[in-house]
Amino acid sequence: ADPLDAIVNIFCTFRTAEYIQTTTGTGFFIDADGVIMTNAHVAQFLLLTEAEQDGSAECIVRNGNPASPRYTASLLYIPPAWVLENADILNDAQPMGTGERDYALLYVDGTVTGTSTPDVFPALAFSSELISTQARNADIVVAGYPADELLLRGASVDLIPRSADTSISELYTFGSNRADVFSIRGSVVGAQGSSGGPVLNDDGKVIGMIATRGDDSVDGAGSLRAITLSHIHRTMLEETGFT
Repeated sequence: ADPLDAIVNIFCTFRTAEYIQTTTGTGFFIDADGVIMTNAHVAQFLLLTEAEQDGSAECIVRNGNPASPRYTASLLYIPPAWVLENADILNDAQPMGTGERDYALLYVDGTVTGTSTPDVFPALAFSSELISTQARNADIVVAGYPADELLLRGASVDLIPRSADTSISELYTFGSNRADVFSIRGSVVGAQGSSGGPVLNDDGKVIGMIATRGDDSVDGAGSLRAITLSHIHRTMLEETGFT
């Protein structure tokens, strides 16, 4: 029930002979068997593991307060349409996007210490029902691993999980005439590194996932935008036939 129990920090490194590129993002357990939902722009690093001639990629799953290395993970699913749309910017240092189909699934395949993985992971309940216009101004909870201090001062800074009570300010569509995206009023979670974090309704169910920064001039400092679980459900069904 507590999002801080289910969120993880995903820290990815891509190494070549010329440079080392890193990214940090958030994810959350969406299935008790160890399936993690996160952004495609975080999980994309695992696509680069297939390009050994150009470099090597590794993603470590961390959790706790402060975050510490726990698990290794593999890519379970990333939308092919997102990959095609973003192929030219896969290794940009700061990828930008609208959030459309910006989701992926990872699965825990081991631990960093080589010990056994848990039998059950702390997965959050979720709802993929369409969000109605009545959701404007609805109270929500957001959670993530905001990393502004870490990125500013370096790896010596502890990465602390945060959650915050806030609200939905507006609903948007990618042209589907459905609520695919919603904006979130500013909070302490609204910082780089929180992408991939869950957004929960007042029933404690995940209804969205943080995808991009918001418009601080409209929604206050630390604003965010999230893609809806209904958008993820519908587009995954279109591409795979599976929910």
